[in-house]
Amino acid sequence: MTANSITAREAAGLIASGQAVLVDIREADERARSHVPGSAHAPVSRLGSAALGIPPGSTVIFHCQSGSRTAQNAPALAAAAPGCRVLLVEGGIGALAAAGVKLAENKQAPLPIMR
Repeated sequence: MTANSITAREAAGLIASGQAVLVDIREADERARSHVPGSAHAPVSRLGSAALGIPPGSTVIFHCQSGSRTAQNAPALAAAAPGCRVLLVEGGIGALAAAGVKLAENKQAPLPIMR
C-alpha cells in the first residue's frame, strides 16, 4: 500500500463531508497545543507497525505539523492502515487551518520544544 499527497483544501473537503478519517501523528505535547476536533491521535513515535484499527476501504488522511514527518514516514503510515486509501496532508496542520479546518487550541499548554 502506498500513500499519496493531498492538498489541505482537498483534505478539508473530505473531512467536512465525512468521507475520511483524519489522524494526527504529532506527539502529545504538540497536539495539546492545537488539534482538529474529532481527529484520531497516533504519534509516529509509537506507531511502529501496529495497525490503527480503521476499517479496510476507508480513506485515511494523516497530518503532522508541516508535512515533513508524514512524508518521511509514508511507508509506516500506509502499513498502519491496511486496505485503506492513505493520504498525506501537504503543509500539515497549519495548511489545514488555512484551508478552513477549525482547530481546538489551548494557549495555556506548554510550547512543544523537542520533537
